[in-house]
Amino acid sequence: MNKVFDTKVRFFLLSFITILAINMNLSAKDIPADIRDKVSGWAGGVLALLASFNSYNIFYLISLIFLFYLYNIAFKQSKIIQSNRWGSGCIVLPSALFAFFMVMGFSFKADNSWKLVLGNQTSVLRAIIMFTGYFFLFKAIIIIIFSRLDYKLTLNFSIEKESNQYMKWYITKLSEYPFITAFVTLFIIYIPYIIASYPGILMGDTWDQIAQGFNIDGWTSEYLNLRSENVKLNNHQPIFHTLLLHICLSAGNRCFSSYNMGVFLFCFAQFLFMIGTISLFIKGCVSLKINNKIVLFAILYFAAAPRIQNYMFLITKDVIYAGGLLLFLVAFQSIKSNQDIYKNWQFIVSLLIIFFIRNDGKYLLCLTVVLIALLNKTLRKGMLWILIGILSINFAYEHILLPAFDITLGSRREVLSIPFQQTARYISDAKQDVTSEEKQIISQILNYDELANLYNPNKSDAVKNTFNELASREDMNAYFRIWFEMLKKHPGIYLQATMNNTYGYFYPHAALANRNYTYSWSSENMTTTNEVCAAVNVRLSYPKALDTFRNTYEEIREYLFRLPVLAALLSPATYTWILILWVFYCIKCRNYQAFLYTVPLLIQLLICIASPCNGRYFRYLYPIAFCLPATVIYGGVSIKNREIDRNFKGE
Repeated sequence: MNKVFDTKVRFFLLSFITILAINMNLSAKDIPADIRDKVSGWAGGVLALLASFNSYNIFYLISLIFLFYLYNIAFKQSKIIQSNRWGSGCIVLPSALFAFFMVMGFSFKADNSWKLVLGNQTSVLRAIIMFTGYFFLFKAIIIIIFSRLDYKLTLNFSIEKESNQYMKWYITKLSEYPFITAFVTLFIIYIPYIIASYPGILMGDTWDQIAQGFNIDGWTSEYLNLRSENVKLNNHQPIFHTLLLHICLSAGNRCFSSYNMGVFLFCFAQFLFMIGTISLFIKGCVSLKINNKIVLFAILYFAAAPRIQNYMFLITKDVIYAGGLLLFLVAFQSIKSNQDIYKNWQFIVSLLIIFFIRNDGKYLLCLTVVLIALLNKTLRKGMLWILIGILSINFAYEHILLPAFDITLGSRREVLSIPFQQTARYISDAKQDVTSEEKQIISQILNYDELANLYNPNKSDAVKNTFNELASREDMNAYFRIWFEMLKKHPGIYLQATMNNTYGYFYPHAALANRNYTYSWSSENMTTTNEVCAAVNVRLSYPKALDTFRNTYEEIREYLFRLPVLAALLSPATYTWILILWVFYCIKCRNYQAFLYTVPLLIQLLICIASPCNGRYFRYLYPIAFCLPATVIYGGVSIKNREIDRNFKGE
């Protein structure tokens, strides 16, 4: 009886601490001086801590009751989940990570620093309470999720019988003709979007790519075309993507006397490729006898998720790249041996798309095939040959093919956002500690005098845009030497600079992903394209007759997905934490095959962290959002089968 009572008291205390954590305001001001003077020193600190909580709200009282039962349910299931060290560690570690980012995310969003966490004793106490509450909350949620997955994954994945006549008919068609059924379904659902988006959606880089295609100076020509004055092409935006766009524009002008139609041809071809890849994935799910509810949910996700839809007609490398990554996962799922690798056309095509459509795709491929080789003995030889092929093609591409056509490489600055942000913050926060030698060396790489003013904690573009493209290898070596010396003097500044530019991927309360690629902004980019490419008579525009429909469609979609719960689809942290939790679940199950499906997405997350924007440009996260269903479903099948080959144990 006493044990039951003690347990109930513990649940109540945990619930109360969680409410305090949710209610905590790390940026609360200290108590007024006149009140502090009336009490002793320790009491003043206690009062300052008590003043950190927001005012009463009935929501917190209701939440207390729900949390009590949440902890009660989690406690009953925790003994099974945490019965071994793998299960316990795979719950505690992500819980601690989540609590850490809830605390640090609050501080960086409010103050662009960790002062609200480490500023003084009261700040530290506030942070400890907040961390503790969120830790136990997330731990309870993970226990329930993992136990539910354990239960669900023991069920048979099969097409279930449906009582609804229309749904039964649709599922029958889906089981008999999965590819064409999924393709037609998505195509029909997307028809309003296709009409609204005609001819396509242009982003800030698109007009530069169009200009390059016509051998006209774009915004990158000024600093990247250093080899030849006669060739304006550069690989800042992958050259294959630029040439594909130019081919479509030329075809539209030649066949229809309309560059508008050329843009539409490109966007429509991109759209067909994307829904075609999704349909291949759905076909694979049906062949694996995945539960029909899961298959239908996957189709709904690709049809309705706001940014998945928003980007289908967007002219950017990230979209086709995401399709290539999904094709990679679909093909990899069917590969069972080294011989299968060379016979699988989908796998080969996916490698080429990932390599040629995004410049950092080669890094993702190299790291992915290395990890597959380490964890999968059966595929080791094939993966090593693929790695050699990637490195060889990259060398020939960058050092032979592109120079032969006087096409310059992309800027080195694109992979240097992290150190450049650290340098800029160092100068902003500790300029007095910069030596004359350090200033001189930095000035060879970046515009030292402007760095402090240009520094934006959440976006590195302004800083890295001052990069000197003519900097020599010796200049770069000298920069990294003093970069390391400055790191040793103020490591906290460097760490804060990096966290400030990445927390948006992990903090659920960070700003939602921007609606960057609106029709109005696309229209402005069309105007810029028309002005820059006037010499070749490029005229891009949206049909006036569709203005009302276009704007209405866009606004309804955006406001709809800003509703509570639905807004989670616009939060970068949602996709990040789903991926992280699934990774830990695969580790808990000790299923190496399931883990391998997460590897490309984990590497893409590292690419996001190294990107210039703090989560608000969703296109960096788009490949992860697009491929999550495949990663989870394929991994779930592997875990469900419980067939752990010794090869995946590295034996």
